[in-house]
Amino acid sequence: RAHEAEGVPERIDSETNTYLQVLPEVSLHAPVSTDIELGGRFGLSGGLFELDAKYRFVGTSDSRLHIAVQPAFSLRGTLAVAGAEAALPVLVTYDVHPSVSFTAGAYAAWGSFRQSDGGNDDLFQIAVGRRLSLGGLVGFEFRFDGFYLGPTIELARSVVDFEQGNGPVETVLTTMTWGLNLGWIRGAASAAATH
Repeated sequence: RAHEAEGVPERIDSETNTYLQVLPEVSLHAPVSTDIELGGRFGLSGGLFELDAKYRFVGTSDSRLHIAVQPAFSLRGTLAVAGAEAALPVLVTYDVHPSVSFTAGAYAAWGSFRQSDGGNDDLFQIAVGRRLSLGGLVGFEFRFDGFYLGPTIELARSVVDFEQGNGPVETVLTTMTWGLNLGWIRGAASAAATH
């Protein structure tokens, strides 16, 4: 077996997992200049607390096409898994209508997660450890007087390293997440749609 060779982890390819976000995430962003936003989001269903900064480097407030980067740092804690993650998304947004935008994006993320006291060893073992993820997302943003509603679909491929009793294990996960974001933008219009 691969993990019996010293320093070489056993590799497990898992099947695709699909997640439906039970409760919507709530976001708040505030522009600090024409092309920069600061903010964050909070999600009860995934125990998410995130801070981010968004910088638009293509497009202006009058453009229909925008490209932005949105580095983020998040903490996650549930009854099963807890940890931290840093991500760097690149978002391409097209304003279909003054109040409707379509966004497509790609991101890389790195995190470290541990099992919470309430976690079940067999069920949540593949979710803990050091995780490197590459993913993409598509979604819409519907704006109403400073509020916005953003349904999204996200697909990610992750490599998770963790320790078992018989040695290191490397697991490959493919996840699809259906989500909904509710948010507020204080001040000027958003530089790009929400991630």
